[in-house]
Amino acid sequence: MPVLRPSLRGPWQASGCLLSVLAALAGTLLASTTTLAQTTSTTSVQRQASVAGGTGAAAGTTAARPTPAQVFANPVYQRGLALWRDENPQKFPKGSCASCHGADFFDLARGGFDDATIRRRAILDGATPEEATALIAAVRYLRSTYALPATDARNFRPFQPGGAVLEPELDRDATINEPTRFIRRDIAFGRQLTKLTPALFGAPIETLAQAHQIRDQVLAVQPRTLKTGVLYPLWSADRHFGEQFGTLNDWVADIGQAPRPDKAAAWRSLQDAYLRQPSNETFWRMYDAVGVLTAPRFTTAGNRVDEAKFRSALIGQHLMRSEALKLTDFVKPTGLAFSRLQGSPFFAQKPDILLPNPMWDFAERARVILDGDARRLAGGEVNTEAARAREALDLLGNPDFVLESVSPDQSWKDQADDIRLDWFWIGFVFDPSFARIDKSNSTIAGEYFLASLRHKRLYMHHQFVNLMSLLYRGFVPEAMKDVQDNQSANLFLPRWQIRAGEHLRDNWGENSRLQFPAALKAEHRELWIKLTGNAYRASLLIYEDEINRNRVPFRRDYTTVFDNMREHFQRYHPATAARDIALVERVRLKSNLVPQRK
Repeated sequence: MPVLRPSLRGPWQASGCLLSVLAALAGTLLASTTTLAQTTSTTSVQRQASVAGGTGAAAGTTAARPTPAQVFANPVYQRGLALWRDENPQKFPKGSCASCHGADFFDLARGGFDDATIRRRAILDGATPEEATALIAAVRYLRSTYALPATDARNFRPFQPGGAVLEPELDRDATINEPTRFIRRDIAFGRQLTKLTPALFGAPIETLAQAHQIRDQVLAVQPRTLKTGVLYPLWSADRHFGEQFGTLNDWVADIGQAPRPDKAAAWRSLQDAYLRQPSNETFWRMYDAVGVLTAPRFTTAGNRVDEAKFRSALIGQHLMRSEALKLTDFVKPTGLAFSRLQGSPFFAQKPDILLPNPMWDFAERARVILDGDARRLAGGEVNTEAARAREALDLLGNPDFVLESVSPDQSWKDQADDIRLDWFWIGFVFDPSFARIDKSNSTIAGEYFLASLRHKRLYMHHQFVNLMSLLYRGFVPEAMKDVQDNQSANLFLPRWQIRAGEHLRDNWGENSRLQFPAALKAEHRELWIKLTGNAYRASLLIYEDEINRNRVPFRRDYTTVFDNMREHFQRYHPATAARDIALVERVRLKSNLVPQRK
């Protein structure tokens, strides 16, 4: 393993908040009126914008903003791009900036990276002072051209729903420990849901009509704008600013995806086409070519993790650019995020077609590789509670600059836990059904994601995600993997299958580490009981309706599903337990009478 000079990550990494990008992209941005040069037949969006006081504008006037093609041709931009793409291994041993961040430096412009940070990182990674100055000028040019908002790079967190985590002040109080912080945010999440889904928190439901009311309210919630207790990762974490920034849990790849030597021209051509004319078509062409035209800059056991991060960064950069250009067709306002699905010519012929979701893939691969594979490479069980994250990275064969980017005090377990929680949630908001991410049973069930929520004591998040995923799979057409004839439901396959995991838990309120008053404990308990009880009742009533209408399940439900529900009603709903348990047993009986699908 080559020993490289100390550095903090890939060619560029510092930090950050893309304020409500997904909300904006989901329909709140206004369509514009000037047609982009060379618009393709698949992109009819027109846009027009101006930069107040733009360079060269007369006093009291506004200059018309140049098209992306004109920006691309600008000499200032081109000088910065030349450094950004330089793959000379003698000069830049870690690879180019583009191999970790994306096609250009739009993320530096949007993320608020200051001149000093850009200069420091450029020179540290091999650039000359003159080249660093050229990159700074190019970043400033993009920032001015697109009138990008002022942003603090050390707080730039793309996609954070609502622009901020719930109860953000908790992060500024060093006396509050992590378990308490998560529980308090879970309470805030529950309070939010009482306004958005009041039927879930109302009186115990009894009828199918009431279950459908819950269904409609839950499906009206847009997870891409729903504030959450999950604090999203920084765009780029830079340990230069403190040990709290020494983490792998950011967007920019730690090991770059460099163009294959014989494919470099083709890769550059796809990047150029995208930068000249950003659109769904040019973006997906570039994205889909990653696995064919590029390869990891260094070979490690964790390369698949870095590829997922790089693909996530590509999507992140495109969302930032789409926000600035007012492109509103990349993600849809409701349902599964990417509009790519229904535009696929194979949708009708291949009902189980999957959607890109590298954010979820990053969490899953980190779970398998960063934790599981590192344990195996260690020759047996490792006490990850005591082990350092650097040890896992070293076992996986990462070069020194990756190890040095992580705080020496960062634990192996905490690093893996944080990545799983954050990135599974980001993946979830792009596909709340879990149905078009991967064909594995654990993904379709959301098994490890739900376990991450429970582990962090986000109990109401957990139960709401569980219910929303079932409702999406049952009632959102593009989420139904079992469709025929262009989204019409196949009557012989279920749109709905009940699922209840290990929701019963010990009394978290007795944990001495939780630091909040008894009143908050009581509020959390009441909210969780109402949410879980009505979620179970709605699940049972809707599933019973599916059985009554002769929909055949894939398989008979596990007995423990009904056992868990029965125990929940006995423990937490004594006033309605008899009626609730009768419903459980009625649906259990009907489910067992339905022929099992082989």
